[in-house]
Amino acid sequence: MNVVRLNPTPTMQPSLEVIDALRRDVAEGRIVAFFVAGLDSEDTTIAYASSVRPVTRLRLQGAMGQALHLMQQGEV
Repeated sequence: MNVVRLNPTPTMQPSLEVIDALRRDVAEGRIVAFFVAGLDSEDTTIAYASSVRPVTRLRLQGAMGQALHLMQQGEV
């Protein structure tokens, strides 16, 4: 397993660009559902989830599992 090294000097701009890309993909119909986990300054997990069309919990869990795999392998 690779160690994921996140940006040691983060700024707000790249994060906002990722949010803009998600918004664009939802608007273009590329993304039909999403689940996002975030952290606040106290390491409390905050979750955001939504869908444009009906999507089964199983499909969303599969996407979340794939995302976790990519993060663990350092591919995100």
